[in-house]
Amino acid sequence: DGGGRRGVRGVGAGGVGHGSGGGGGHGSESGVYMDMNGFEVGGSGWSPVLEPSRGLDGGGANSDPPHNSFPSAQGPRWVGGGQQEAPPVPPQTSSSSSSSQLAEDANFERVLREAAAAEVASQRTCKELEAIEQDETSRRSYKRKLMNPEEKAKQSRDRNREHAKATRLRKKAYVNKLAQLVTDLSAQKEKQKQERVLAEKRAVERLEVRRNVVHTFMKYRVDGESDRNKWGVILDENTFSMTLPITPYRSFNRSEIVSNSRVLTGIDQLVGDIHSLKMCVQSIGRRSEEWRQAHQKGAVILSEYIMENDEMLMQGDIMMARWTFATKNAMEHGAKCECIQYGMLRASFNSLNKIVMVEFMFDVMGFMQQLQRAQGPSNEMAIVPNTLEMATCPTGDARVITKVAPGFPITHVNASWTELCGYTQSEAEGRTLGMLQGPETDQKQIRKLMKEVHKGRASSMTVTNYKKDGRPFRNLVHVYPLSSDSSNDVTHMLGVLHEISEGMFKMSHESNELVMAPVGMAEDINYFDEGQATQTTG
Repeated sequence: DGGGRRGVRGVGAGGVGHGSGGGGGHGSESGVYMDMNGFEVGGSGWSPVLEPSRGLDGGGANSDPPHNSFPSAQGPRWVGGGQQEAPPVPPQTSSSSSSSQLAEDANFERVLREAAAAEVASQRTCKELEAIEQDETSRRSYKRKLMNPEEKAKQSRDRNREHAKATRLRKKAYVNKLAQLVTDLSAQKEKQKQERVLAEKRAVERLEVRRNVVHTFMKYRVDGESDRNKWGVILDENTFSMTLPITPYRSFNRSEIVSNSRVLTGIDQLVGDIHSLKMCVQSIGRRSEEWRQAHQKGAVILSEYIMENDEMLMQGDIMMARWTFATKNAMEHGAKCECIQYGMLRASFNSLNKIVMVEFMFDVMGFMQQLQRAQGPSNEMAIVPNTLEMATCPTGDARVITKVAPGFPITHVNASWTELCGYTQSEAEGRTLGMLQGPETDQKQIRKLMKEVHKGRASSMTVTNYKKDGRPFRNLVHVYPLSSDSSNDVTHMLGVLHEISEGMFKMSHESNELVMAPVGMAEDINYFDEGQATQTTG
């Protein structure tokens, strides 16, 4: 804690010092110090901060001049006779500057003292710990020296036993920890496996249920199912929608067209589309005599949807499936060929496995060409009119157009209808179709037709009508809703009559068997008697 000899610095309570005679650290008598301005001052442990009143000579009788000391640039120098030469007088400063300088010097001295004290305490602590350890080691060594060989051996055995016991305990704890870890990991893995198996099982069950739902949907569609309760079991009534291409060979409302597709919402519109599809199927080959005879006997054309489970794929709540639509006996009913249609569907399900949305994709023009080939050589395309303008185009079918108003008054008949029924345009205009009814007209079939007509659906029925001269004839009636050219609202109804052989009717009538072959649900035409039209409609 001293500066040593010949200018070695030291840190101590007196400040920073250098010189001979034991120098400044703890205020040795011959130390030389340097103040904050670089002046060398000293003697007898003097500090310019702690003892400013002692002056610069600070030495006294015991102060010896240092040998071979080097004078500072500005501080005092030793001269002959052991006397100090006074340092240059620093420039005079104001009292406030001197006070500030003294405060800074005091703070500097305090920091140095605290640093020195901390260093001494740290060294003392380390030394104390080393001393304690050495004492303990010495104590053990001394105690062991006092033991005889047997006691030493016993102490060694005891120590080894303790070490072995501690080792065994550590190993046991480690093994137990590993065993617990393995048990936890195995349990977690088994739980994950069970959850995965359960999830896979649920996914398989959900897939099977949704496949059955789609199969049921397609079966109801091809069978012409109109029961809303049955549809409500597999469809979400509040959000259901169906999208399919525009089908000119079938009846539909123009309001369904959205972005070059048909979009149907709700079960009611779905049932209407099903009726339209069924009427389309039953009309295949309608221009042939075999078709007329088959319908006179009550036979119907059968069709089916074919879907393979392997081609029904699920991703989340979306199912993609490939389907095939085909007629089964159209050629037996006079068609020139069977009609087959290939397509895809995309169905979306809710959490209750009910269909929320279904979209059909298929080749429209390809199926229209098949329908054209099935009906044989003809100059007419298999197009069903959906507007008033299309319904008045020339055609070989017997057509009658009525208004959608109480009584359904006739507004237009074409030449084929006039030839079939015997009434001219002027005779039929303004009257109702009740003028075609007679004793053999089945009012039950008419009421059934009218029920569907008021719902705005395409419909059909087989009924007995009478010509102007009173002769009865059997005919298959197709009824289609028509929109005006300026709006999508249904304003008129189109009735298309297909006569069934009069001779076949007479044979059936004579045997007291009235042959009726309903091919669909009725849609929109008034067949009530003229005198009853207003009362019944009301």
